[in-house]
This record gives sequence, C-alpha cells and structure tokens, in this order.
Amino acid sequence: MSDATGGIDRYLQTLGRSLEALGPAEAREVVTEVRGLLEEAAAEASADTSAAGTQPDSALDEAAILARFGSPEVLAASILEERGISAFASRVPDARLSVQVGAALIDAATSLLLAIVVLGAAFWGLLAIGFWPLDKQVTLTRIELVVLAFAVFLGWWWLRKRRRAGFASTGMRAVGIRRIQAGETTRVVYSKDIPGEGSRRRFWPAVKAGVAVALLVSMLSFSAWFYFTRVQGVGDMEDDIAAANSVVIRAYEGVVQADERELRQTFLSSAYRDKVALQQRYNDGQFGPLSYEIGQARVADDSVYGPSVIVPVTERDPESSDFAVFELRVSLVGFGGGQGVMESAWLIESVEKVE
Repeated sequence: MSDATGGIDRYLQTLGRSLEALGPAEAREVVTEVRGLLEEAAAEASADTSAAGTQPDSALDEAAILARFGSPEVLAASILEERGISAFASRVPDARLSVQVGAALIDAATSLLLAIVVLGAAFWGLLAIGFWPLDKQVTLTRIELVVLAFAVFLGWWWLRKRRRAGFASTGMRAVGIRRIQAGETTRVVYSKDIPGEGSRRRFWPAVKAGVAVALLVSMLSFSAWFYFTRVQGVGDMEDDIAAANSVVIRAYEGVVQADERELRQTFLSSAYRDKVALQQRYNDGQFGPLSYEIGQARVADDSVYGPSVIVPVTERDPESSDFAVFELRVSLVGFGGGQGVMESAWLIESVEKVE
C-alpha cells in the first residue's frame, strides 16, 4: 500500500501545481478532496482483491486507479474550466503583452550585464594566472567566438527556464507577473490576480532591475563613445600609417642611440619581450644604424586594442648579406589620463619575424 500511496502523492503534487491559478487555499482544498477520492478507490480495490482471494498488487491497483482519473494536467484543466479558469480568458486573465515584453527586456539587460561581468572576470582571471598572456596576439575573432558561445548558452538556459511553471524572474517580479500552470498549459498572469497571493513586494526586484539597466546603459554608452571617438574618429588610413611609421622610426632610433626612455615609450608594456629582443639584436651587431629599412605599411583591424597598422622592417647584418624581415603591429591604445580624461597613443603591440 505504501507504493500506491507514493504514486498517489506524486499525482497530487502535479495536480496541485496545475491548479496554481486557483490560489494556494482553494488548490489545497481541491487536492485534499481528490486525495480522499483516490485513497477511497485504493481501499475498495484492495478489498475487492482480498475478497477474490488473489494476491494484491499495489502497483497494478495504483495504475488502474490513476488511469480512471486521467492525467493530473487533464483533470486540473477540467476543474479550472468548471471554476471559470481556462487557458484563455478567465477570472485570472493573462498579463498584457506589453508588460511581458517589458519584463523580458529587463531580464535581457540583467542577463547581458551578468554576461559582461562573468566574461570580464574570466578574461582578467586568465591574464592573472598567465594562461592568456597579453604579450601574445589575442584577436577579436577569438574573443567574439567566446562571447557568442557564452551568449548562445545563456540564451538557451534563460528561455528554457522562463517556460517553467512557477518561474518569476527579476523582470517578472519587478512588473508583478509570474508564469503558472493552468491544466495542460502554462500562462503568464499578474501575481495580484491569483487568489490568496495578494500583492507581493516589488520594491527590491524593481531596484535591482533599475540598477542593472542603468549600469548596462552606462557601459554601452561608454563603449559606443569609445568606438566612435577612438576607432572611427582616428583619421583616414594615410594618417594611421604615418603615425605608425613614426612610432617604428622612433623605436629604431631609440635602440641605435641607446635611448632607453625613448625606446620604452614606443612599446606597450605587454610587448616588453619584443623590446628586449630588439635591443639584443642591435647589441649583438645583427644590424647597424643604416642597415634597417621600413617597408610599405598596411592597416589591420583585428587587434584587441583598437586600430592597428602592420609595419614591415627589414634588418640587414652589416657584416654579411643576411637579412631578416619583422612585422611590427602598431595599435592606437586608449588609456586614462588626468582628471578622468581618456587619452590615446600609437604604440608597438607586438613584433613577429616573418623571414
């Protein structure tokens, strides 16, 4: 009998969830009434089996009883219909579409903010442990793929969770709605319309939603400003190439003249190894003041920092005909200046030997 009782309990739990539109008090009343009917039927089945002199099988009895009552969702749907509640118009009406859209937008903002924070923490965490060093080239393509994969996973998880009965996200709580099970279907309704629920507190959900939206708008505004003022407004291609060539010339003049300060100011701090390697090649006599030649530069927009120019430099050994070709990536890097003002400078991001 205990197995049958366990099956009946699971049946009633599902029935109770499907009757959420009635409110907690009325739903409990209905579930109690159905429990009595099920237990009475189970007792009758057990008595009939004993009278027939056969061995009772609680599992078969339970299956037969529950089959007579039908699935809990279908039973709940008929009960709701009898009491004026259906999957459509009822005494617990659906929330307006505009309200649902507003809740979805709030949730999208909070989810996007969470994604930015998580990705940022992961990126800087990898940098801190040296797994993703800045002195190696990190292209936007790699970053975009990571962001896209995370966004797809987060979107799938979020949409799947929103379809569950009883679910109320931050956005839904902020506007006062929730998803309930109504028989075989789920519906989004106003929490205040569910009998016995009353008006739930919406202050803290609204505060959280407001803060998340404000932070997201601020971050997106800053990103847009930085993009259009630092990326789109840097001048035409010729200006970028001229600026990058100037930085490369300063770097080679700095190493030839042993001007450490000038040399240091032309390299990003993450390109320290490249700077040291340039100094070492000069100190080893692999090239002299007149044995390097700057080639035709080209623009490359795949840098993690901003606009980039690839400048080829041929270094010739003064004592032989040997030569080596290096490509220096020079990028426009933004950084914080005095009094909170953003500044930028062209700096050498990396040096790669190609020949």
